[in-house]
Amino acid sequence: MIFLSLHSNEFSGSIPLHPCQLAKIQIFDLSVNNISGTIPKCLNNFTSMVKEGESEHMIENSYAVSMTSGTVGFGDYYMNKALIEWKGSEYEYGRNLGLLRIINFASNKLTGEIPEEITPILEVIVLNLSRNNLAGVMPEKTGQLKQLPSLDFSENRLSGRIPTSLGDLNFLSHLNLAYNNLSGRIPSSTQLRSFDASAFNDNPALCGAPITQKCPGDDTPRILPANDGSEENVDEFQKWF
Repeated sequence: MIFLSLHSNEFSGSIPLHPCQLAKIQIFDLSVNNISGTIPKCLNNFTSMVKEGESEHMIENSYAVSMTSGTVGFGDYYMNKALIEWKGSEYEYGRNLGLLRIINFASNKLTGEIPEEITPILEVIVLNLSRNNLAGVMPEKTGQLKQLPSLDFSENRLSGRIPTSLGDLNFLSHLNLAYNNLSGRIPSSTQLRSFDASAFNDNPALCGAPITQKCPGDDTPRILPANDGSEENVDEFQKWF
């Protein structure tokens, strides 16, 4: 199985471990349900997302047709199409659907921490865990996801600092960490400072550019050494000389 989308239903309970056997899965979408429990720690079994490999542009299927003799044959191939959430908006993908690598668990009731096992999924291009009840800190090795253009951890209960490695994601063009309990200074990388302040909104203890809240010590005036007049005397002597 390459593409599994169960979004916008009323599924409840926890995520079973069986999907971890889907080594060829490229799109795994469980968003907008009532799923609870924790995120499985076996997502690094998704070989198609862990290792770089050849991928088909199109995901095709053949459909069965009934013959007049009662036998079943196969008709033409058809191209799969799907609505995919990409950088905060929905788009229909068809011809290029097979190029995507997506994990979307948004809008559920997931709890616990974001497992470190999610960081070896190096080929993922959309990672959306927003609008859940996830707690704990962001995985320190999130910066390993070098191909990642879209990351959304917003509206959870994440705490602690933003990993400095996040500034190494050169392809990151959509980031949303708003509505959490993150704290400390936003890493001072050109990549992170290029985002709008709304990407970090409602993290009361977060500070530094691009948001307006300054970090402790940012406004401390520089203390100059006291001048006893000797410098002026030396300067006047130099002018005279």
